[in-house]
Amino acid sequence: PAERWSVMATGSMFYTPQQQMGHEGYSVPCRIGNWAEDEYLKAAHTHEFMQKASSGLLSSTKLASTIGVATSAVELAPPHPDGLLRFGDTVMLSSALGGALCGNTNDRLQLNQEAYQVRL
Repeated sequence: PAERWSVMATGSMFYTPQQQMGHEGYSVPCRIGNWAEDEYLKAAHTHEFMQKASSGLLSSTKLASTIGVATSAVELAPPHPDGLLRFGDTVMLSSALGGALCGNTNDRLQLNQEAYQVRL
Protein backbone atom coordinates (compact mmCIF):
# COMPACT_ATOMS: atom_id res chain seq x y z
CA PRO A 1 0.00 0.00 0.00
CA ALA A 2 1.08 3.53 -0.77
CA GLU A 3 0.58 4.74 2.82
CA ARG A 4 3.34 2.38 4.01
CA TRP A 5 5.96 4.20 1.94
CA SER A 6 7.35 7.59 2.79
CA VAL A 7 9.80 9.94 1.12
CA MET A 8 13.04 10.78 2.91
CA ALA A 9 14.85 14.11 2.56
CA THR A 10 17.43 12.55 0.21
CA GLY A 11 15.31 13.16 -2.87
CA SER A 12 12.92 10.74 -4.50
CA MET A 13 14.20 7.56 -2.81
CA PHE A 14 11.63 5.55 -0.88
CA TYR A 15 12.23 3.60 2.32
CA THR A 16 9.91 1.28 4.18
CA PRO A 17 8.99 2.14 7.77
CA GLN A 18 11.05 -0.88 8.86
CA GLN A 19 14.11 0.54 7.14
CA GLN A 20 13.54 3.97 8.68
CA MET A 21 13.05 2.64 12.21
CA GLY A 22 15.63 -0.13 12.04
CA HIS A 23 18.46 1.76 10.35
CA GLU A 24 21.55 -0.11 11.62
CA GLY A 25 19.52 -2.32 13.95
CA TYR A 26 19.15 -5.12 11.42
CA SER A 27 21.95 -7.63 10.97
CA VAL A 28 22.95 -9.76 7.98
CA PRO A 29 20.57 -12.69 8.74
CA CYS A 30 17.61 -10.27 8.52
CA ARG A 31 17.85 -9.12 4.92
CA ILE A 32 15.80 -6.06 3.98
CA GLY A 33 15.98 -3.49 1.23
CA ASN A 34 18.96 -3.66 -1.09
CA TRP A 35 21.05 -5.92 1.15
CA ALA A 36 23.03 -7.43 -1.72
CA GLU A 37 24.19 -3.99 -2.83
CA ASP A 38 25.13 -3.10 0.77
CA GLU A 39 27.20 -6.28 1.13
CA TYR A 40 28.88 -5.70 -2.24
CA LEU A 41 29.75 -2.08 -1.36
CA LYS A 42 31.15 -3.12 2.02
CA ALA A 43 33.33 -5.76 0.35
CA ALA A 44 34.46 -3.26 -2.29
CA HIS A 45 35.36 -0.64 0.34
CA THR A 46 37.26 -3.24 2.37
CA HIS A 47 39.16 -4.38 -0.72
CA GLU A 48 40.03 -0.78 -1.65
CA PHE A 49 41.19 -0.09 1.91
CA MET A 50 43.40 -3.19 1.94
CA GLN A 51 44.96 -2.23 -1.41
CA LYS A 52 45.73 1.30 -0.17
CA ALA A 53 47.09 -0.05 3.11
CA SER A 54 49.42 -2.51 1.38
CA SER A 55 50.74 0.14 -1.03
CA GLY A 56 51.14 2.84 1.65
CA LEU A 57 48.58 5.21 0.10
CA LEU A 58 46.38 5.68 3.17
CA SER A 59 46.14 9.26 4.42
CA SER A 60 47.15 8.13 7.90
CA THR A 61 50.28 6.42 6.54
CA LYS A 62 51.25 9.51 4.54
CA LEU A 63 50.68 11.76 7.55
CA ALA A 64 52.70 9.49 9.83
CA SER A 65 55.66 9.51 7.43
CA THR A 66 55.47 13.31 7.03
CA ILE A 67 55.34 13.83 10.80
CA GLY A 68 58.20 11.36 11.27
CA VAL A 69 60.42 13.31 8.89
CA ALA A 70 59.34 16.69 10.27
CA THR A 71 60.03 15.77 13.89
CA SER A 72 63.35 14.00 13.35
CA ALA A 73 66.49 15.72 14.53
CA VAL A 74 68.81 17.13 11.88
CA GLU A 75 72.36 18.35 12.13
CA LEU A 76 72.79 21.99 11.19
CA ALA A 77 75.54 23.00 8.78
CA PRO A 78 78.63 24.41 10.53
CA PRO A 79 79.30 28.10 9.88
CA HIS A 80 81.65 28.75 7.00
CA PRO A 81 84.79 30.88 7.59
CA ASP A 82 83.59 33.57 5.19
CA GLY A 83 80.17 33.76 6.94
CA LEU A 84 78.19 33.02 3.76
CA LEU A 85 75.56 30.36 3.20
CA ARG A 86 76.07 27.63 0.64
CA PHE A 87 73.42 25.87 -1.42
CA GLY A 88 72.35 22.76 0.47
CA ASP A 89 73.27 24.07 3.94
CA THR A 90 70.82 23.07 6.66
CA VAL A 91 70.07 26.18 8.69
CA MET A 92 67.60 27.28 11.35
CA LEU A 93 66.15 30.77 11.24
CA SER A 94 65.34 32.17 14.66
CA SER A 95 64.40 35.54 16.07
CA ALA A 96 65.91 37.43 18.99
CA LEU A 97 62.70 36.70 20.91
CA GLY A 98 63.32 32.95 20.71
CA GLY A 99 60.94 31.89 17.94
CA ALA A 100 62.07 29.63 15.10
CA LEU A 101 60.87 29.35 11.51
CA CYS A 102 60.22 26.04 9.82
CA GLY A 103 59.33 25.19 6.26
CA ASN A 104 57.49 22.18 4.88
CA THR A 105 59.05 21.02 1.63
CA ASN A 106 56.04 18.76 1.08
CA ASP A 107 53.86 21.86 0.67
CA ARG A 108 54.62 22.52 -3.00
CA LEU A 109 52.87 25.38 -4.78
CA GLN A 110 51.25 24.80 -8.16
CA LEU A 111 53.20 27.36 -10.22
CA ASN A 112 55.14 27.37 -13.48
CA GLN A 113 58.36 27.15 -11.49
CA GLU A 114 59.30 25.08 -8.47
CA ALA A 115 58.21 26.91 -5.32
CA TYR A 116 57.37 26.04 -1.73
CA GLN A 117 55.66 28.07 0.94
CA VAL A 118 56.48 28.67 4.58
CA ARG A 119 53.70 28.87 7.14
CA LEU A 120 54.09 30.64 10.43
